[in-house]
Amino acid sequence: MESQTIHIIQLLCGPTLRGGTGDLRQLIFDYRERTRPFTKALFDNPVILVVDNDEGSNGKNGLFAAVKQVSKTTATVDGSEPFYHVLKNLYVVPTPKLAGGKDSMIESFLPSTVLKVKLNGKSLHLSEKGFDRHKHFGKTPLAEHVQKNRGKVDFVGYRPLLEQILFNPDHILQP
Repeated sequence: MESQTIHIIQLLCGPTLRGGTGDLRQLIFDYRERTRPFTKALFDNPVILVVDNDEGSNGKNGLFAAVKQVSKTTATVDGSEPFYHVLKNLYVVPTPKLAGGKDSMIESFLPSTVLKVKLNGKSLHLSEKGFDRHKHFGKTPLAEHVQKNRGKVDFVGYRPLLEQILFNPDHILQP
């Protein structure tokens, strides 16, 4: 079952999908065509893209613009809603805004102890601006660290994000 799931993901996403905003934006544009060969059974469950709710998702070439274009909605798509139905079984769930309406990203909900961890003497730096590969590490090494230490990480900070999905069952979780 696991290899079949990986095969379906590779067919949907392509071999080079890394999960960045640009890749997810392209997946939104390509989803209809990439899912054409699949039977209706594939669409019994939602495909949920959890995306950072920051400047990378906004703007005329941002991920939210892709959602608006592909879904053909007349509504504003700016990350202020708990989720957006794109097409078929594809949904985009933006990370909840932080206090004061500040931008958020998936890492925003990790405990500060995880965000302050040093890996190979390097500190976490999530912005491309000012990133120095000799001093900093980014999202991928952080994700690998969290996965490796998942039994020790307190994920309670993700509750608001999970509630966005779970409290919308009529839409997202209904087959």
